[in-house]
Amino acid sequence: MFVCMRPECPNINKQPLYCLQCSTDEPSPHDHRIRPIAMETTSLQNQWITFRNDVGIKVASVNTWLENYSGLLDLLTRSTGIDTVQRSIRKLQEVAESVSEFYESEVQVHVSAENLTKLGSTKQHYEAFSEQLRQIPSLEGIGLPLLWDVSGRALETVSAEEVFKLSTAEIEAFTSLRNHALEVTLAIATKSPVPAP
Repeated sequence: MFVCMRPECPNINKQPLYCLQCSTDEPSPHDHRIRPIAMETTSLQNQWITFRNDVGIKVASVNTWLENYSGLLDLLTRSTGIDTVQRSIRKLQEVAESVSEFYESEVQVHVSAENLTKLGSTKQHYEAFSEQLRQIPSLEGIGLPLLWDVSGRALETVSAEEVFKLSTAEIEAFTSLRNHALEVTLAIATKSPVPAP
């Protein structure tokens, strides 16, 4: 048995599953390369596994960073009133949870039942999840550059008393941000190129 997974095929909805004879009849209802069901099932399952793992790695990376710098992020968010990073983190975590739940409740069930037709219909969800991830402001460079982008000019408004409540790593990161603010001010004053954080 073969499966038709080509959206442009005129017979995808009439006859999504077909045999070898149907693929060779003249005129062929599926005039394109044949794809065995087992191969397509494995391919779709692997696509979902890779996607789920990639999202999980992004969340783990963000969570590891948050373990060390959540206090600094909270302080800068309170000082600037800008919560872009925190909203992006929450959205990433929500999408990751939705992807995982969907994989367990739909994809894995259809793979186990060898129901390729329903497994094929999960592509729409895959695209929707991918689009949701694309709409989240980038957290790839989470760290000092991202904090600088969010709070660079507002660093002067943060009191030393609040900074000293942070962990040593967070104080060091805050000091690096303040030093960078001085470098930017000096570069502007001397008409030099502005350094990256």
